[in-house]
Amino acid sequence: MQKLRHLYYLFLSCLLLAPIFTFAHEVYVLEPDRVMTLEQLPPVSFIDVIRANLSDTIIWTALIMVLAATVFSVSIFAPLEKKFDGYLIKLKHYAPFIARVTAGLAFLMCAYNQALFGPELPLNLMYGQFTTVVVAIMYVVGVCMILGLYTRLSGTVGLLLFAVGLFYHGVYMATYLNYFAEMLVLIFIGGHRLSLKDKHITIQTARNLFDGLASKHGELAFLILRVGFGASLIYASVYAKILHNQLAITVVNEYNLVSVFGFNPEFIVLGAALIEIALGIFFILGLEIRFTALVLNIFLTLSLLYFGEAVWPHVILIGIPIAFFCYGYDKYSLEGYFFKKGNREPIF
Repeated sequence: MQKLRHLYYLFLSCLLLAPIFTFAHEVYVLEPDRVMTLEQLPPVSFIDVIRANLSDTIIWTALIMVLAATVFSVSIFAPLEKKFDGYLIKLKHYAPFIARVTAGLAFLMCAYNQALFGPELPLNLMYGQFTTVVVAIMYVVGVCMILGLYTRLSGTVGLLLFAVGLFYHGVYMATYLNYFAEMLVLIFIGGHRLSLKDKHITIQTARNLFDGLASKHGELAFLILRVGFGASLIYASVYAKILHNQLAITVVNEYNLVSVFGFNPEFIVLGAALIEIALGIFFILGLEIRFTALVLNIFLTLSLLYFGEAVWPHVILIGIPIAFFCYGYDKYSLEGYFFKKGNREPIF
């Protein structure tokens, strides 16, 4: 009980400071013209920021390390694992369905807003007079994903749309590696559970190959999804809070976070960058998956409320962590590899 009490207080303190750690994508909050201007400015050196805020850096680093250690200790506490293992096993069955529906909803929102994954990527700049056709295709793809109908074909079309975005926007598309990974997962495992029975139009040999891979190596799907999702978090943070951190500093100043929290803008941005990178690494390595998913969704919700921005670009950022929370650990995750024992696994 003492450990749980400590965990509660530490988690509560992090919630109170949520806007410091995770605020909205700067390219969503700021006007496009301002984004382009700020991207041209030289970034602030975080080495200088750490030197100027050394005591605060040490304190907050220690706090986060204590929080992570506490969560880990509670998570692998055998009596708690035994108590919750039955519930956690049941949740696993819904994870592929949640991930698939999330992707479908995201595509519907993209089609409605006529943008590829985010408002800074309008479809008309890529497709011109064919935008209406592409919007219609995205609607169909979204519906098919939600229903689990022609799922692998829908995933393939999604990959093609991502490839077009890559052609036009280059390395910036790494921000949306979560979509890329989700499309690979849909191709790999198909509709999975809770889907309509497809009358596949794929070649039978290819279908048999994918079905065989999915049945024997299904856990690879969530490895792919974890790596893609984590990499997208890391890239988005590095892009806007390190390489072009004038974007994030401007957001901090304009939304008055300095007077709210009492830290200078550079230190706030540094903290946000490090936390977001840490969350991405935890997803990639498979550490404290459920807790990381819970923290990310709470922070995203608070961030959306604080900044009052559109929800639709964040649908996939909210839905996939829910799938991670349900699925938990697999043999390719570090905690799953070392601490998963049969049906029993770390609870957080």
